[in-house]
Amino acid sequence: MTDFGVSLGRLFVDPYKAYNRAVASGGHGSSAAAAATHAVGSSAGSMTGVLTKGMLVDMPLALAEGMKNVPKLYGDEVPDHGKVTDWQSGGKVAAKVG
Repeated sequence: MTDFGVSLGRLFVDPYKAYNRAVASGGHGSSAAAAATHAVGSSAGSMTGVLTKGMLVDMPLALAEGMKNVPKLYGDEVPDHGKVTDWQSGGKVAAKVG
């Protein structure tokens, strides 16, 4: 959420800074507008990347961690299935659990 908030803020702040920088360096209205447009595109791309990573990596990982710890809520112990470091160790752990 923090990364998304920063990206959203940059969507409004970066074009303003880019426009002022272009005007201060002697740029005309069209070059300053182009700089601001480029800043908007860059910030929107950053925000899209943050959203994608959140949906495809962060949320599923948080859900998996939470579901793993559900037995603790009912007083049971959480079994340790071993550390997963790559696809081979992940397959071994999955075979043991399944």
